[in-house]
Amino acid sequence: MLDIKFKKNEQELAQLQEAFNSHSQDALYWDHYQLAEHTPGTTAQQWKEFLTDPRVSDYISDEFKLLKQAKFRATLRDMDNITNTAQAQLLNSILNHEEKNQGKEGPYFVYTYIPLNKEEEHADHTKELDEDPFIRGVQKAQNKPQL
Repeated sequence: MLDIKFKKNEQELAQLQEAFNSHSQDALYWDHYQLAEHTPGTTAQQWKEFLTDPRVSDYISDEFKLLKQAKFRATLRDMDNITNTAQAQLLNSILNHEEKNQGKEGPYFVYTYIPLNKEEEHADHTKELDEDPFIRGVQKAQNKPQL
């Protein structure tokens, strides 16, 4: 919930803040056109000025950082339940993004076993691995890679 103490001469911004907060967290994801559409009596230009105010944009930026961190932690918690390549790619993307924002160098590799679906099981070009192709001579997996 946005709680910026606007000055007396910034009444319009204070009213827009009240309208912004009345839309719950949905407003965080809307652009200035959507905000105008959902808030009768306001214009996209008013919302643009509100959203580009440094106090508001800093607040929204901080909110997204917190939301991303929470989603990242939840994804890590549920990593054992990854069942498709899209989820693995999403996790890899989040890790890479976090790495870039924290100034760390070097890639992260996310290994996971994703069972073949029915189409992949019968495809000529599909090969189910019974060992980890990236670890040579260190350890062999029993049936499937233990990742």
